[in-house]
Amino acid sequence: MKTKTLLKSIVVMLLLAAACDEPETVVTNIVHRDGSVTRIVEMKNSKMNFKTSSLQVPVDSTWTISDSLAVGSEGDTTFFRRAEKLFSSAEELNLAYKCDS
Repeated sequence: MKTKTLLKSIVVMLLLAAACDEPETVVTNIVHRDGSVTRIVEMKNSKMNFKTSSLQVPVDSTWTISDSLAVGSEGDTTFFRRAEKLFSSAEELNLAYKCDS
């Protein structure tokens, strides 16, 4: 019984360690007075390994994507990726999500 508990604990720790390499992602929606919506996806990571497939937000070639980096006081580097797109309405944004595979 102790072996099963130990094995389960090891598996959980390995899964958590594997998930730590994913970029930190923040999604912001700005609703404008005319009803249009700007969606901004900002990711940051200690490695330049941003994969579009790892995003929980559908981003394609119609988005404006920019990359940057910042070097901290101790010489540590943080990489940033920002994707932005203007949708004409909330309905258009919802339709983009429904049509995403």
